[in-house]
Amino acid sequence: TLRIEQNLVRMENLHKQIEIEIDRRGKVAGVEDAISQVYINYGNRQARLTDAITRARVNNARVQRNVGIINGIVSGATTGAQVGGVYGAIIGGVLGGLAGGYAGNSNVNMEKEIGRVTAEKERLAAAERAEINDLNGDILDINSAAQIKTWWLEASTIALDIAESEMLVAQEMSRLKSLTDEVLSTERRMDQENEFIASRYFADPIHRLRMQQSMIDAELTFDAAREWVFYSIRAFEYKWNFPFLHYTLGKFWDENSVFEVRNADELDSLVQALKEKDSLTQTLVRDDYFDWFSVRENFFGYRAFVSGQLQMYPDPETGELVNAYEAFRSQLMRSMDSNGNIVLNFSTVREIPGGSFFRGPRYLADGTLLSKGLFQDKINWLKISLPGSHSLGYSQVLGTLTYGGTSFIRDWDVGMVVPGNPDHVVGEMTPYSTRYWFYDVPSDSWQFQEGLTAPVQMQLAADPRIPPTVPQINVFKERSVAATGWRLVISTRDLGVPIININELDDIELYFYHNAVIRP
Repeated sequence: TLRIEQNLVRMENLHKQIEIEIDRRGKVAGVEDAISQVYINYGNRQARLTDAITRARVNNARVQRNVGIINGIVSGATTGAQVGGVYGAIIGGVLGGLAGGYAGNSNVNMEKEIGRVTAEKERLAAAERAEINDLNGDILDINSAAQIKTWWLEASTIALDIAESEMLVAQEMSRLKSLTDEVLSTERRMDQENEFIASRYFADPIHRLRMQQSMIDAELTFDAAREWVFYSIRAFEYKWNFPFLHYTLGKFWDENSVFEVRNADELDSLVQALKEKDSLTQTLVRDDYFDWFSVRENFFGYRAFVSGQLQMYPDPETGELVNAYEAFRSQLMRSMDSNGNIVLNFSTVREIPGGSFFRGPRYLADGTLLSKGLFQDKINWLKISLPGSHSLGYSQVLGTLTYGGTSFIRDWDVGMVVPGNPDHVVGEMTPYSTRYWFYDVPSDSWQFQEGLTAPVQMQLAADPRIPPTVPQINVFKERSVAATGWRLVISTRDLGVPIININELDDIELYFYHNAVIRP
């Protein structure tokens, strides 16, 4: 619930940033009520941005109400513990709250949440291709539209996280009820056993205490093992991007089986089913690929030449027509902080023409499928090169690279093309959180960060498209090549000494050595 509350605040802040930026641009353009004239263009339909924000706020009000109910249950449990000890908390607090509040229809609520989360994932995949614009083109320039789209995608990702958190709460509420029933059932069995052994020679209280402690230890160990099997199933689903479902040993096993197993033997059978499914899936053909990603060309869209013709672009600061390199350097100047660091945010959720990077299906003009493309595109390692005419005498510089936002993995099956809009494919990708979990030793607990950040060495090269000689960056191994929240920080000065001249920088190139599976 704390995670939900924090995300609600973050989303509202993003919506306010969007409204402030649109209002600022509207005042510059002399347009009243500019927010009502900005639309999200999905290709085959349009939606007013202000309506989308209103719908999100209505949904957030519902979420806040549910969080209040959950906190009431927790408060009841605390009061029960003070009055009646541990069992008072379980029975008097939590079960009373469940009976009178949030989880009265938890199974039904959970099914609705699953459907809503699935729909949100589809909308988020569509929003990645959507464009933010205004009707007459007199409010937003290209930079404001790009910034608003970035905020809107981040807010949409937070909405997905909130929906998944609500689903987890519903699951845990339902599971808590079954666990408390198990507590009462275990107590009854122990009472029966106590009556049976009361007349035996080891009916001394010390024997009963040891027997009870052994039962408790066994239950705790079994729960710990079941928890790690649950994580293993989730890892399998991320690895192959489809749900775990396998028939063996006379029954169907899936992710819910981890809550159904009753003893160590059944848990071991579940693990064997998981291993068998993974072994069968290994028969898919996986191959390695090498691609480069140009921030100037593939993210900003500044290509120096197209079909041999020199290309000119409006300068992001002055609006004057300049070549691709000058426009790129102007963008870098806009991204510098007060300490002289280039802080560049970019997305790799896109394909590179002629390359194998995140390659999707290809279609003929009539919509006929030409090739299925690749899926399960994961990083092996990457390197970074900074091509340009560098004259300050340095061959390498150190910076930081962050993998964050939302990552996308193509599905096993090819998506469906939207009629009349061949560039829009539904059901093609699945979004995943890039949250980085780690064990915090001082607090003895698992904690997370919204992205994984690592120091990286970058090559200062004279020529583009030449693989750098700097060490490989292995920390992002097994993560998808496509993510919305990459952040690269490059220092132009270190210890007061200039090490990079932006006016000599032609591009930022990321070399991806990755692997992907050929769609069967």
